[in-house]
Amino acid sequence: MRALIAFILVVLAATLQGTFNPQIRVLGGEPDLVFLLVLAWAARAPLQEALLLAFAGGISIDLLSAAPLGLSTLALLPVVFTVDAVREQLFGFGFPLVLIFAVAGTIIVKLIFFVGASIAGFSLPPVAALAYTILPTMVYNLVGILPAYFVVRRLARRFAE
Repeated sequence: MRALIAFILVVLAATLQGTFNPQIRVLGGEPDLVFLLVLAWAARAPLQEALLLAFAGGISIDLLSAAPLGLSTLALLPVVFTVDAVREQLFGFGFPLVLIFAVAGTIIVKLIFFVGASIAGFSLPPVAALAYTILPTMVYNLVGILPAYFVVRRLARRFAE
């Protein structure tokens, strides 16, 4: 039940990200809703569920954009595996670590996405991409991880399997 709810949430987040988020861009950045849900879920749930969410969210984002199919999934997977590896090594994976991963993960996801898009033939100037997209998105994600983490934490507790 928990995985189904997470799947529905991440597809809804991808839909909002593809339709509504471009309307609220400030300084070129926008919150990455799918990344926030996947990160929060990876911090609270088993690896298999987080991988399912990363796959579903990434494919959903790519279907709603001009990006090559699978590129967003490819960008999300390293963050999921890193969160799982760190969570296994530490006794607890609390909110301070989630904040660190929100910043570092935004950089990783965006860089992988930009490299993949460049390989696919999209022209993206690296300095402009950093200044115009990654930094504002990082600020949005740092603020947005707070509600995403607490919603996911509450859902994970309520629908514990």
